[in-house]
Amino acid sequence: MAADDRRYALIIGAMKSGTTALFHTLCQHPAIVGSTPKEPYFFADEEKFCQGRAAYHALFEQGDGAIWKLDASTDYTKYPFVSGVADRIGQYDADADIRMIYIMRHPVRRMESHARHAQLLHSEFLEIRNDLDHCLSNGPSPVSLAISRYADQLDQFATFFKQDRILLLASEDLAVNRQSVAAEVFAFLGLPSIITTPPAKANRARDHLRRNPISNGLRAIPGLRAAATKLLPSGVRRLFEAATHREVQLPGRFRFTEEEEAALIAALRPDLVRLRDEYGFDAKERWGIDIGDARSA
Repeated sequence: MAADDRRYALIIGAMKSGTTALFHTLCQHPAIVGSTPKEPYFFADEEKFCQGRAAYHALFEQGDGAIWKLDASTDYTKYPFVSGVADRIGQYDADADIRMIYIMRHPVRRMESHARHAQLLHSEFLEIRNDLDHCLSNGPSPVSLAISRYADQLDQFATFFKQDRILLLASEDLAVNRQSVAAEVFAFLGLPSIITTPPAKANRARDHLRRNPISNGLRAIPGLRAAATKLLPSGVRRLFEAATHREVQLPGRFRFTEEEEAALIAALRPDLVRLRDEYGFDAKERWGIDIGDARSA
C-alpha cells in the first residue's frame, strides 16, 4: 500500500452533478483532507501540472490522521475540450494509490443546470471566460453536450476502470440518501464509515442568482454579515439583508421542451448504451431513460 502522503481520491466530475456536496460530505471523515480550493484543476492544466508534486501537496492541509487527499475538479471529465488528464494522473506517481469517483446526473437535467451556471459565470472549463449566450434557445453548448456523454468521458480513464480504481455514482442517489452514498465511497477507500451531516456549502446556479454583483461583493467582506446582524438597527438590518439577497434574473430560458429533451436522449442513446454495457451503469434503472436493447442501438 502506498504511503499515507501518496493516497489520492479524485472526484473527476461530472460538472453540475453534486460534486461540491459530495466533496464536503466526504471531507467530514477524519481520514480525508480536501484540497483548497476544491477544484485545483491540477491534472487538467499542463502549466499547473508542471509545477510538480510539492505544489500539489501544498493544496492540502496536513491534518492529524488524514490518509486520503481529496481533489474535486470537474474539468477532469471535459474531454475533448480538456485533454491529457488521465495521462497526467498516470505520470504523477507510479507508486501512489489513486482512486477516482465519477458522479453522474440525468444527462438532460445536467445540461440545464450547466446552461444556468455558464450563463452566470461566463465560463465552462479551466476558468476560461467566454461571452456566449448559454440559454437553451440555442441548444446545449458543445462543451455541455460532451460532458453529458458519460461513457466517452470514462473511455479516457479505461485503464483505471479496469483496475477497479473508479467508482461510479448517481447524483440523484446522493440527493436522496447522502449517508448511503458516503458509506459506499468510504468503503471504496478502505475506510470505516462515519455518520455525516448535510454539507453547508453547495454550488447551485440558483443560489448564485439570489445575489447581484454588488451583494456578492458585500458578502465577500469577511465578517460583514455577522457584524451587520449584531450591530445595525432592525430597520437598517432589513435593508442590508435585502441588498445581499436580491434576485438576479438571467436572460433566456434554461429548461428544455419535451421535444428537445427527446431529441437529446436520441442523440445520447449510443453513449448511454455503452455506459450500461461497458461500464455497468444503467440509465433506465437510475434515471428512467429507455435506451433500448444494446444489440439494436
